[in-house]
Amino acid sequence: MLKFRLVCITLLLLILSACIKAHRIDIQQGNLVTDAEIAELTPGMTKREVRYILGTPLVIDPFHENRWDYFYSLDVKGEEKIMRRITIVFEDDLMKEIEGNLGDDSTPGSQEENSDTVIAKPAGKEKGFFKRTWDKIRGRTDNY
Repeated sequence: MLKFRLVCITLLLLILSACIKAHRIDIQQGNLVTDAEIAELTPGMTKREVRYILGTPLVIDPFHENRWDYFYSLDVKGEEKIMRRITIVFEDDLMKEIEGNLGDDSTPGSQEENSDTVIAKPAGKEKGFFKRTWDKIRGRTDNY
């Protein structure tokens, strides 16, 4: 009888451990380009100087060798996804202009409406199986 209880408890703990949500890590991709680094750039700088300040560009288009693209995205659990794009345009191997969003450091809630930064809002939190079942038992129908 003791072995049966031990097996039942172990089985119950094993089943309940599957209900725990896994930890979701923050996902950061691309080149983080800060406003301080952009402020160091001046028209007329060479490609080597730009690469020293900003790092290697994420995308060097073989069809547009005079354009370097820097992309950055940050996906933090429970927060808005931040995506930022900056393009450096060269003419005769000298920096001509900077395009993209050059305002804030892409913090959520501080973007202007005309900014190129895209902030994707996560879908609403979905209730799990046990939460929906418990709400049905209790007779609750509200969605929060």
